[in-house]
Amino acid sequence: MLNLVNFINKDTFLIFSTLVLLAGAALLSERSGIINIALEGQLIAGVLGYTLIGFFLKQRSIPDYGLYFIGFGAAIIFVIFLTLIFGFLVVYIGMDQILTALALNIIMLGMASFIIVYLKDNPNLILKEDYVWLYISDSFKTYLVIDGINLSIFYQFFIVLLILLGLHVFLFRTTPGLRIRSCGENPKITKMNGLSVIKYRFQALILGAVLIAFASTFFAEWKPDFNGNVNGFGYLGLSMLILGMRNVGLIAFFSFCFVVLKTLVVSFSGDKYQELITTINYIFPLMLLSFYGYFYKPKSGKYAPSKALGL
Repeated sequence: MLNLVNFINKDTFLIFSTLVLLAGAALLSERSGIINIALEGQLIAGVLGYTLIGFFLKQRSIPDYGLYFIGFGAAIIFVIFLTLIFGFLVVYIGMDQILTALALNIIMLGMASFIIVYLKDNPNLILKEDYVWLYISDSFKTYLVIDGINLSIFYQFFIVLLILLGLHVFLFRTTPGLRIRSCGENPKITKMNGLSVIKYRFQALILGAVLIAFASTFFAEWKPDFNGNVNGFGYLGLSMLILGMRNVGLIAFFSFCFVVLKTLVVSFSGDKYQELITTINYIFPLMLLSFYGYFYKPKSGKYAPSKALGL
């Protein structure tokens, strides 16, 4: 039976937050003139760092919030490291953006899977059968619960909304944001004005990496059984960017629509047809993308694709 609890719960906001933050990172990258399909690999890196720290420190007498922030710090380090590799290859050397991103995605999936297999075969470590289980104590899972209402839902939700608002203000109301957008609109004129295109593209990628680190913590809290992949959420985040026409408000709207559809499908099917559920979750954004691409594609204005992308 469907009720409000099916839609307004912690998992709903965790999935929503993951998608909009990934789309925000893709927006920053695209505005600087870089198509970032490496979101999948970056998210894997972030979740891997966050999960491993929680796993290895589970026997330590560290407060739950301490584990959370240490894990978040590890996620930032892992994501920024992979981002710097991506930026060096694409921005500095000038390698093909899409092929490089896809290669990094495959490499990160392979590395994460290898690490989990190694841990699984190590008799000194306690694991479940085929994945690393993120350590979250009962008290941590129920933090900020008052009278049966999990206030952490709203706490996390408002943090994400503030991040989205800050992202919009940064890109369209500040000088650094204007310079990042100028790198995507006309890098040659940007160079003529004495600005470093490489510098601002790296800035956009690093800022996006921080957003992906946040997304990693939300994803790991939603799905603590990490088996080396992130269910294509990196590609879904890119889909939300395109569906939202690079408008932060519309990105949030389509991300929420995706979560609602996912909840509806799961609610109607129960524990059956899990493969079909996964397929429908991917078909929905693809259908909307096809509809959007056929009927509407802005050619100009601040929500149009950056000209340096050649789209």
